[in-house]
Amino acid sequence: MMKNKIVVHVQRTPARLPRHLAPSLPLAPSTRAALAARGIQQLFVHQAAAVDALCCQRKHVVVATSTASGKSLCYNVPMLEALAADRDACCLLLFPTKALAQDQLRVLRQLMADAFGADAPCVEVYDGDTPHPQRAAIRDRAQLLITNPDMLHQSILPFHSNFSRLLAKLAYVVVDEGHAYSRAYASSPLFVVTSATIANPLEHAALLLGVGPEALLLVDEDGSPHGPKEFVLWNPPLTAQAQQAVGEGGGGVVLSRTEQRVGVAASGAAAAAPAAALSPKMQREMARTLARESNAARRDMPEDCKPVTQPQWQAASTTAAVAGTASALQSDLQRQIEAALPPRGQFKELYGAAGTPLDQRRESPIVEMSLLLAEAVMHGLRTIAFCKSRKLCELISAYTRENLKACAPHKAGLVKVYRAGYSPAERRQLEADLHSGALTAVAATNALELGIDVGSLDLTLHLGFPGSVASLWQQAGRAGRRSQASASLYVAFDGPLDQHFMTHPHALFARPIECVQLDPCNAIVLNSHLVCAAKELPLLPSEDGPLFGETQLQAALQQLKSAALLGRHPRDPPHSEALHYTGRAQNPAADVSLRTIDPERFVIWNAADASVLEEIEANMAFYEIYDGAIYMYQGRTYICTSLSLETRVAQVKPIDVRWYTRVRDHTDIHVTGAHVAYPTAHAALAAIAARRATTGADTRQAAVKQEAAAAAAAVVVSAEAAAAQQQSCVITVRFMGYFRVHQGSGQVFDAIDLFLPDTQFETQACYMRLPPSARRACDAAGIPFREAVHAASHALLNVLPLYMVCNSTDMGTECDNPYDTRFRPERLLLYDKHPGGIGLAAQATPLFPELLQQALELVQRCACRYVKGCPCCVQHLDCKNYNAVLNKAGAVLVLEAALEQEAAVAEARAGQR
Repeated sequence: MMKNKIVVHVQRTPARLPRHLAPSLPLAPSTRAALAARGIQQLFVHQAAAVDALCCQRKHVVVATSTASGKSLCYNVPMLEALAADRDACCLLLFPTKALAQDQLRVLRQLMADAFGADAPCVEVYDGDTPHPQRAAIRDRAQLLITNPDMLHQSILPFHSNFSRLLAKLAYVVVDEGHAYSRAYASSPLFVVTSATIANPLEHAALLLGVGPEALLLVDEDGSPHGPKEFVLWNPPLTAQAQQAVGEGGGGVVLSRTEQRVGVAASGAAAAAPAAALSPKMQREMARTLARESNAARRDMPEDCKPVTQPQWQAASTTAAVAGTASALQSDLQRQIEAALPPRGQFKELYGAAGTPLDQRRESPIVEMSLLLAEAVMHGLRTIAFCKSRKLCELISAYTRENLKACAPHKAGLVKVYRAGYSPAERRQLEADLHSGALTAVAATNALELGIDVGSLDLTLHLGFPGSVASLWQQAGRAGRRSQASASLYVAFDGPLDQHFMTHPHALFARPIECVQLDPCNAIVLNSHLVCAAKELPLLPSEDGPLFGETQLQAALQQLKSAALLGRHPRDPPHSEALHYTGRAQNPAADVSLRTIDPERFVIWNAADASVLEEIEANMAFYEIYDGAIYMYQGRTYICTSLSLETRVAQVKPIDVRWYTRVRDHTDIHVTGAHVAYPTAHAALAAIAARRATTGADTRQAAVKQEAAAAAAAVVVSAEAAAAQQQSCVITVRFMGYFRVHQGSGQVFDAIDLFLPDTQFETQACYMRLPPSARRACDAAGIPFREAVHAASHALLNVLPLYMVCNSTDMGTECDNPYDTRFRPERLLLYDKHPGGIGLAAQATPLFPELLQQALELVQRCACRYVKGCPCCVQHLDCKNYNAVLNKAGAVLVLEAALEQEAAVAEARAGQR
């Protein structure tokens, strides 16, 4: 196989015929009329099974079938049957996004009209976009109320008396992700939980609803049809320099796809090559070119958006405060954290493909994706291009429009962006245009991953692995939703997972769907929701214990009573165990977010026409908007002229430039827990050091036994001790500056300092301290220890998605900067990137031995011979310091030492029992 092969694999799935089944009991005439109006004469086997379980067996149901399998009829038919039997019956439907709620509103209104005519029950949406003057009328008349978990949590449950009519007659609760509340009323609703692609739907739903698995019936036999599908793995071609390095350039001048796209001359291609590969003359020419572009960018920047200087920042920072910034921590802890952070305006960074071998560098997957999307639009293929971030969506849209303007100008307007941040009206218009065919393609985040009906699609494009096989199949299922033939293309980054799947396609297509993990015992989550529950109704520990967990509930109640958030009511009888909410907030639910989205927002204001472009979460604001930032909106570029921290308003104005900006920041992880990974292990560590000097299998096995005996004699390890510890930590992000980057080539041509407030949040981390033997092994091999630890940390992070549903936005590690010479703890650490933590560190802690072993095998299995490794072993796509401080051989030594210490502690623990 040629090294530069682009289409590396095509997975073909044949068409599947439908399988039908009639429900056990005949359906009501109104139900049959509604189905007939939609052209439905028979139910699929999974639909009939769900209807029987709900209508005949009266059991809660979990439906877990493929995307576009008709899961909505699994609850729509029982709702129609309930309304046919009792015209006052009510239903509550929870959908995770507003877009999906609007889609279901249209479907349900038509369905009810077909079933009951002019006397159809009222169907309404009640979410954050519902105008306040209309909410009272909706509460009074709605029988089918569509909402989301956030609205249920913050506006329905705290004011449940306003919804007494609906809750008292509640027949069904449809849940995608969320919780429902009905114990204050006499109704006993049945729950329907739908899920397309997860491995543990029954266990997941049981945890979600707070019931045992025996109370639920799983429906997972899929009887729906689908058309033939081709799934293509697309690896961007090697760069021009890489082709020449491996002899695939044919001996002539090779133009890269990026150069062909932007019309760059062949002589200018050297700018993308490493300096060591260029002649002195070409190096000087490249330096002069970059200097000219940098000076031009600074000169052409409007006066009202010059970067803030350090004195200006110091003056402003005394009066401005940003939610989530470092102001609430104890002064001693804050001083410790400040000492570990680099000083503002004096921090250097390397940028570029540090350590990436020349002969393995590939073209930009962003450019490749835009070329594919433009090709799809030109051929009239209705397409969704899935990207992992807002900026990637905007870049893909902008590049695609440029390609179309050059080849088919009349089709340039058929591509838009669909992502969070747009106004409700804009989102509804985009959905309608895509459904009607007015738009041919959209670049979207996972906002369109769910089952929104956007019509019949032909193709899905996927920029990089989305983090789980479940999400990949969910996204790919958006094409071919009407049983027609469809295709999906997975365009790879240079990251280790993407390249692993490109070289081992079977590892992707044979990989099982992941489990979705919930952590209802998370102390932060539990405490917050107990306060909210107590505000709604007094807590009764003896009755609520099974719902929240007896042990966890008692500990949480004690903490909340100590914090004066819970207490006894003076009018309760002496024997009453009821605990009432005693806090100051009128509605504590308003301060508890169900999602990891900051409720505080920055407004992006277009000064050119005095309009609001979008609102962005405060915890993400400094990554997108700052003085001099290039902000993109529907493929158009704006420059940020000012950012007010007091009013939370960023002013932007249109600008026509060929570059974008990328913030550079430094992240510090300060573990605040008091426990250490290994209480004491001097004898065990000495035995490990001795064993490293031994050779031969027999000698090595004997050394293991001697080490275990020494460890058992010298180390007191509790039954709960483990190699890794889970502890709380404080994450501090300091924004150092930003890069200016060419749109086409990705070349950084300028760096500007920034002076913004630090952002901080508390979360959870799992880590293990490295034994002294790891440093000694690196010293003996002449390998810098910091490079070895950094590489080993990357390897751990690279294998983590093989065991958990997570990606680079969920979990991170400590990355080393080449200019940073301060002390760093000698540890391997993974931390939860979500404020407060969502249980990921708790899940990773017991997996640490397996993660260490898998990381070691990953590094040893990689055939690259480069000191800094490659994206398939110890490099990581999201490394803040561009993989500049790495050593592949050192990673092996560190991981081996960690595994040896793990084995010693495990055997010592076994000897104690």
